[in-house]
Amino acid sequence: MNWYAVLPILVFGGPAAGFLWELAVGLFCRTRRYLLWVPVLAGALGLALYAASPVHTLPFSFLLLCWGLYGGGLLFGWSLSHLLRGGEDRFQRYAVRAVALCSGAALAIGFGVLISHEMRSATYTMVGEDISEERVLAEIPELAITETDREILSALRASPSVQAAVAGGEPFIDLPPAEHEDIRSILSEFLDEGRYRFSDAGVLVQSGEATSLYYDIFDQEKNARIMVTGLGTGYLHKAIAVYNGDPEEELSMVIYENDNGACRKMTEQRMWFYDFYETELG
Repeated sequence: MNWYAVLPILVFGGPAAGFLWELAVGLFCRTRRYLLWVPVLAGALGLALYAASPVHTLPFSFLLLCWGLYGGGLLFGWSLSHLLRGGEDRFQRYAVRAVALCSGAALAIGFGVLISHEMRSATYTMVGEDISEERVLAEIPELAITETDREILSALRASPSVQAAVAGGEPFIDLPPAEHEDIRSILSEFLDEGRYRFSDAGVLVQSGEATSLYYDIFDQEKNARIMVTGLGTGYLHKAIAVYNGDPEEELSMVIYENDNGACRKMTEQRMWFYDFYETELG
């Protein structure tokens, strides 16, 4: 699941719902005080389930911030209900006021940080800068389209799996090397399996012919994903995504593209609700 699509609900809806629940129960359900613990247990269960999940699409630090805001919303709703009803004694009134002050301040600071990030992201614009092929290749020489790239694509085009896929007539065929020994054998012939992980290969078919073919590998030494695409006309496109951190999360990366000799570099960073892009063209 892509949690970025529901971040506004997590960040704003969760604390608001918890606040309203605690306020309403504290004011109107004095005989059913156990209802105050329902959102507390729900929040703890949600955090535990996410921590136990094998797939994390959000940084755990960000989730803890959301959980902290949710807890602040609960405390603020509970303490406000006590203040509106009046405490049982002087000590309790002072204690509840302290809780209300601290929880309200925590919510204000937390939301202030998030909103400031939102304002920066909302006013961010794409930046273009001319960049030469030599400059890009100096940064990442692997982006150069080599004879080896052409040989791999040529061998894949002649492989039994690709030929069978073309004969099948489907417009797009996915050929993961794990399921096609001939594809894996070709990649292993040209590439070191100790360094590269063979992720994917595929072919586009039109009118009974392979019009384009690609292979997708992961460079484990450089923490980079490499995709090479070749058209039947000999036109080649090569893209390399260099990750900063866990590539499964794809939170921050630099994407280099070599479009048959025309190069560009894109910086992508995902923060809060938006993706940031900075593009350099050449």
